[in-house]
Amino acid sequence: MTSAGLFISRSTSASASASTLLRLQRPAAQRLLAVPILRATTATHIASLTSTLPTTATKRTLTTTTSKMASDDSYMAFLNKANEDPSVGYPRDRPDPATQKVGGNGFKTRDEDVDLPSPIAKLLDKGDKFYVSDADEPFEGVALKYGGGSLPDEEKFASLINHPSPADAEIEISDPIDWDRNGDYTDLIDAVTEASEGKTVMVYRVKKDSVRVEYWVVSVSPDGKLLVGVRALAVES
Repeated sequence: MTSAGLFISRSTSASASASTLLRLQRPAAQRLLAVPILRATTATHIASLTSTLPTTATKRTLTTTTSKMASDDSYMAFLNKANEDPSVGYPRDRPDPATQKVGGNGFKTRDEDVDLPSPIAKLLDKGDKFYVSDADEPFEGVALKYGGGSLPDEEKFASLINHPSPADAEIEISDPIDWDRNGDYTDLIDAVTEASEGKTVMVYRVKKDSVRVEYWVVSVSPDGKLLVGVRALAVES
């Protein structure tokens, strides 16, 4: 070969080597390009899956909502129980309510066609007379048809207020001075005394259950036809 021929041969060899190198490198390049495509596809797929799953915050919200609903139901059940008529379960041997007024606690305090004596009505109309106990309750006027010249005994009194079991009623009778040792209810006792025109005033303590009792401060009207006075519920736990 001439030196010129040798130059041509080397050039050709170099060109062939370059061509071979490109062929060898092309698959590697293609592989390098495929990697980010695969990664992008995988990331998109994972994002799609995770978007359908509830987050921790969502789970906490659902749990909180469920707990709140359960709490609300329990509270409403408690309120409904507390608002039940306390007389439920007692014998219903009371006169027709259409012909009488019945106290909110179940015992009768007023007959329908009987007016409350003026001294008692004026005092109670102020709306500030309460019996102080574990639960302060307002005093309520008493005006019941009676027809006796003196105050009734325990069983007769229980019948007048429509106690479900007069013979077994737990009733105690005491003097107003012993009942009101601190003088907290002097104006009420005076009003009952005035309504009876000076007749004897006594306090009847009627037990309702283990913690609730009622105090009835009563006397007899001047003509003896009515039992008049005031009544209040007390909670003594």
